[in-house]
Order: sequence, then structure tokens, then C-alpha cells
Amino acid sequence: MKSTIYHLSALLIFLFSGLMFQAQTYLSNEFTSYNACVGNIQDPGGPGFYNNAEYGWVAICPDGPGCITLDFTELDIGFGDVLTIHDGPSIGDPVLIDFVTGDPMPIDPVVGSNGCLTIEFQTDFANIGLGFDMDVSCGPCASCTDGVQNGLESGVDCGGPNCPPCPCEDVTIAGLPFVDNLGSTIASGDNYGFMDACGSFFMEGNDFVYSYTPVADGCLQFDLTNFPMGSGGLFITDGCPDDPATMCLDSYESLGFQDALSGIYQATAGETVYFTVSSPAFANQFIDYTFELSTDCPPIDDHDCLGAIPVCQDVINVAMANLG
Repeated sequence: MKSTIYHLSALLIFLFSGLMFQAQTYLSNEFTSYNACVGNIQDPGGPGFYNNAEYGWVAICPDGPGCITLDFTELDIGFGDVLTIHDGPSIGDPVLIDFVTGDPMPIDPVVGSNGCLTIEFQTDFANIGLGFDMDVSCGPCASCTDGVQNGLESGVDCGGPNCPPCPCEDVTIAGLPFVDNLGSTIASGDNYGFMDACGSFFMEGNDFVYSYTPVADGCLQFDLTNFPMGSGGLFITDGCPDDPATMCLDSYESLGFQDALSGIYQATAGETVYFTVSSPAFANQFIDYTFELSTDCPPIDDHDCLGAIPVCQDVINVAMANLG
């Protein structure tokens, strides 16, 4: 009986010690690195409010393989304060994510793409909050094939320095003619602006992107109609507008009382064309519209009248005759 009690006591002590180890808390102002794979990270105020005028960082770099995963259990950042998580062992590494006032607590874990994460927290001289609380664990590193957005990805398994670029189109047009009678930018987000390809303030509102890859060379007729007067922009590019390598092929802006934009584009087989619908934010942050794309281009008339030769050629012929 005494032996049983002894072994049971030893087991309880072992389990309690393990729980104490797992519950170890690291504060974000310790200016050091830990190699633990389990624990808890909090702001300098711990379970209460943090103070003004604080700055610090703490890095988690486990010895074993795998990457750090952070599960938030609390997030309350005061106005002017910033919580930044770096994907690496120092504050000089790329920013994985940052949080300011009003940002919602992440539902999904924050996962690094290498063996370390650094948590940096800076407060100003006013407006405090309850701060943050996150559980630390180790697991597989973020990858471009795991089906979730993590690491430095800007989308699910795409974007960032390690994964293929994310597709930017909201709709891929499979065939022509194409008509979107219920087009709207209200739910598509404000993704592009005047610093992107085509460089227009008419791209400062919400954006909606169509892509089309022609199967043959030829003319494309496009029409953007039924939008509020003076509030429509249509931009044609050979890639996503925010890609530095993207070329602006053409742009159209509705000025004054215009509520329709139309044009043609000479497409090349196999080369994807992107049509971005947007608006100037100062007029309308989002717009409703109709977008049409077809091959019904008007015939090109390069003659002055039926049966005549082109004017330029006619002038050249007359001039040569006079010189003779």
C-alpha cells in the first residue's frame, strides 16, 4: 500500500512539473530568445493592462525541427500601439503580421515559415489596453501546399516571397460573348491604387478584376456601362495591377457626365488580358455596373470614301509625281 501511494505521489509530482513547464510565460519585453516549444507569450502587463511608453521583443527559436505556432487567446491593442510578429529570430526579419487598435483576434493560428518567430510590442504615451495573450506550440512549417494561408503568404498557398503569385482575377472569362449585368465592386475590396499599373486615381476605390485568355489573335470589344456618372474606371493590363512587372495596356476614365466606357483591344492568342473595374474614392468607393466583352468589333475604316485609296498614300503619290 505504501509503495502504491509512493508511486502515485511521484506520478502526480511528475505531471504537475510537466504542467508547470508547459505553462511557462514569456513577456514581450525580455529582449532575449528562448528555445522552448511550449509556453505562453503575453504583453508586459501580464493578465492586466499594459503601460504606456513600453517597448520590447522576445524571440522563440526551438532547437528541434518544425516551426512555431501562435494561438491567440486575447488581443486588445490601444490606439497608437503596435504588435508585430516577425518571421525569424530578430526584429529585422520580414513582418509576418501586425496588429493595431480594432484588429480582430486571429481565428487561425499564426504559423512561421522557418524555425523562429519574434514578437515585438511598442506602445505610445497614451491609450492602453489589455494587450495580448498567445499560446506557443511547435508543428509543421507553413508551406505552399497545406491549403491554408500562413507564413508570409498573401493568399491560400500563394503570394509572398516563397509561393507562386496569387491570382488577382475575381472572374475568369471562359468564352465570348460575356456579359455581367450585375457587376459590383462593393464586396471585392480596395486592392489597387494610383501607385499600381495604369497609375490612376480612378483606381482608388474598390476593384473587380476579370481575366480572359484569347484562343486566337483578334479584336476584343469591351463595354462598361450603367455606373454612376463620372465614377467609372476601366484598366487593361497584362498582369495583376500591383505586380511590378505588369504593363498597362490601356485605361479609360469617365469624366464629367459619362456613365459608359467602350473600346477595343487587339489581343494575341494565349496572352491573358486583365480588365480591372474601379472608381475614384472621392466620388464613389464602390460602384454597380454592367461589363461586356465580345469579338463584335466595328470594322476599321481607313479610307476616305468607298473605292478611294488611303489619303496618306494618295498624298505621297501626288508628291512623288510632282517631283518627277
